[in-house]
Amino acid sequence: MKPLSLEKAFHIAFFEKDYFHNFLSFQPFQQTKFSTFEERLIAEPSSKLKEYHKFINEFVLSYLKVNKDVVFSYRKGSSTYDAVKLHAKSKVFFNTDIKSFFPSITREYARTVLFDNLSNIPISDLNVHLDKILDYIIIDDSLPVGFPTSPAFSNACLYDFDVALQQYCAKHDYVFTRYSDDIIISSENGEGFDNINSVVIELLYEFGRGHFRLNLTKTKLIRKGSKIKLLGMVILPSEIVSVDIKIKRKLEHLIHFYITDKDKFLDSIIKDPKIKTSGLNDSEILEKGVNSVSGFLNHINTIDKNYLDKLKKKYGNTIVDMLFFKNVN
Repeated sequence: MKPLSLEKAFHIAFFEKDYFHNFLSFQPFQQTKFSTFEERLIAEPSSKLKEYHKFINEFVLSYLKVNKDVVFSYRKGSSTYDAVKLHAKSKVFFNTDIKSFFPSITREYARTVLFDNLSNIPISDLNVHLDKILDYIIIDDSLPVGFPTSPAFSNACLYDFDVALQQYCAKHDYVFTRYSDDIIISSENGEGFDNINSVVIELLYEFGRGHFRLNLTKTKLIRKGSKIKLLGMVILPSEIVSVDIKIKRKLEHLIHFYITDKDKFLDSIIKDPKIKTSGLNDSEILEKGVNSVSGFLNHINTIDKNYLDKLKKKYGNTIVDMLFFKNVN
């Protein structure tokens, strides 16, 4: 793409339905609502702010450097399954995550990421508008959970770390993948693997400019023979990646209740802390429940089609397909 001024890119994106001076004078913080879910602060942008985020994603953030060989989060055509399946043949696994990943991405750090990518982004005067772009993607000195710009930006924030750890792992015949804040490293023989925790900590500190720390309470070293659970999936002894048994049980209970007892189905949805049902009537809760079941089924379809076939045999093709496509009454 030939470099454009940010104003020219704005005119292309909005086809004269909006004006660049509106974009420059817009106050993103004032157009953001905040709520708390599972002890995390969630930012909800207004519809107009979402339009501006879409513009920034398309013309700026989509050009940020991302190590696509190891990073599988928030990218079209990639999934948690892709991040896990590369480890299926391994015998020893290191799994950890980055503590408070999004909140650790400060305005200062975000500025450095954008500055390091100036030559990749085809906006000729981006350096002039850097502060305004930061106003749109950083709120209260952190990358907010809930902004459409946050996923793409978070992928690029650890580019140097991803490259350095990938090179280290390649040298030692390890497999490395990252899904957002989750880091997985595995090996077929485990030689020298006991030192991997220190290596990751050192590289993360160095290439993350001291902004990031591992969540030591969630850091695990697992050897084959134990249950290998990664990103909500399990690697079976047969080297097949499947859905965790807890998810299977939950899904089968929901399908059973949907078929046999709608009241129990609704009760299960209401009791699920991950589903917001406060203030909804039974019809709306039912819709939420069907959406949840459909999400599980689509997740399973990506990971383990054999299990999806088992569900169809157990509950019938019609009901599973109806829930899969949310084509229910």
